[in-house]
Amino acid sequence: MIEITDHTGRKHFVATFVISDIREIAETVGGNTIRSHVRLIDGRVIQSRDDAVGLAMAVNTRKDASRSIKG
Repeated sequence: MIEITDHTGRKHFVATFVISDIREIAETVGGNTIRSHVRLIDGRVIQSRDDAVGLAMAVNTRKDASRSIKG
């Protein structure tokens, strides 16, 4: 699981296998705190304060750790 902070500051703990894609927000307008969109496999989107690159690295790290445990 990874931790994602939404635009209101709430923490979401999401299993990596339910993340469909992570998209960077190109530009913020008027103090908008949304930095990325995280789409889940059921179609829901979390508007996140977290950086897309950081989230993608966290997902990859978790998946790599999972593979090494399964051996």
